[in-house]
Amino acid sequence: MEKIFKLERHIARVEITVSIVAIVAALFISFYTIVWRNLGYSTGDWVLELPITLITWAVFVGTGANIASEDHIKTDFFIKFLPPKIKKIVLLIMYIVLLMLFAAVFYYSIAATELFIKTHYKLYELFYIPFFIVFSVVPFSTVIWCFHIIIKIIQLFGPDLYREKGGLFGESN
Repeated sequence: MEKIFKLERHIARVEITVSIVAIVAALFISFYTIVWRNLGYSTGDWVLELPITLITWAVFVGTGANIASEDHIKTDFFIKFLPPKIKKIVLLIMYIVLLMLFAAVFYYSIAATELFIKTHYKLYELFYIPFFIVFSVVPFSTVIWCFHIIIKIIQLFGPDLYREKGGLFGESN
């Protein structure tokens, strides 16, 4: 079981790294665009579309790390006053609702990805990259989100190795 928790932490670290790289790249490209356009040069349409794509990827990929580290907004204020057994039930219900929501997002994102593949929709501003490649972050991310939620359910009823090891980056909580 500890190997699964280590895998989750490793995946979350990769998600954070990918998000940081995407955000820094988007900022660099935006800065490049501002400088070159102020100097009177044309930068092309791709410099407008690529930062948006990178930020979108950062948000979807980064959400998984947010779920893993439990830094997302939840009803902690309400939950912390509940008895332990009821607290577990409320958290289980919350996790099940999240799993259903993520499953729905996954289902519809697969349908949308199939549509983009069938129609051969391409991003003309981004060197004719097929849009399904850009959009593939959605189904991929939702699978990772579900993995993180399943780990949370396991931790809810099993040994709390994640907390004992000190959180996502080994720091004490």
